[in-house]
Amino acid sequence: MPGGYCPMQNLESNLMLQEIVQFALTTHAAKTNSMCDNTFTIRHAETQVVAGLNYKVTVEATCGGQTKVCDFVVFDQSWTKTRELTSDHCSSGHHRNAFAGGMSHADTTSTQFQDAMSYVASQVDLQSNGLFRSSPVHYSHCFQQVVAGMRYVCDVTMGENECTKIHTEPAHNGALNGYLGDTATNTSH
Repeated sequence: MPGGYCPMQNLESNLMLQEIVQFALTTHAAKTNSMCDNTFTIRHAETQVVAGLNYKVTVEATCGGQTKVCDFVVFDQSWTKTRELTSDHCSSGHHRNAFAGGMSHADTTSTQFQDAMSYVASQVDLQSNGLFRSSPVHYSHCFQQVVAGMRYVCDVTMGENECTKIHTEPAHNGALNGYLGDTATNTSH
């Protein structure tokens, strides 16, 4: 969907993203009167083009002596040197209340859940003729169950974002062919 979020790649090596997360943690710590460590793990990050950029990040960090998972949205407008923490929500990183094999509420900020949603989006993209990638817009009623892996049951609203579908898929001869959307090359004469 136009104006939607696009997933970021190379999270740990992106210096601008590191700066944005450090800003978010520092601002959150000042707001909550706590202290956050300088070490953190970025679990997921997306950007949205607005009158600048919105960075939506999920971070695992130690604040106030306890490990927390935080969802931040930071607005950055480089040409005016404006940077604001527009949304912050942190929760304890360890929730284990469920009985073995039973359904429990899913941690939608976990790396495993985010990876599962990325897989769902990629499967939707494979079945879609659209030019743009799909991405989850909203989750609700999300539960998880430990089976031979993790099973997620969740209502997910999907939407198209501004990222185009550029794939690399193995060809029959093992080489990589790039294609955009449904564009195909006919090599028979």
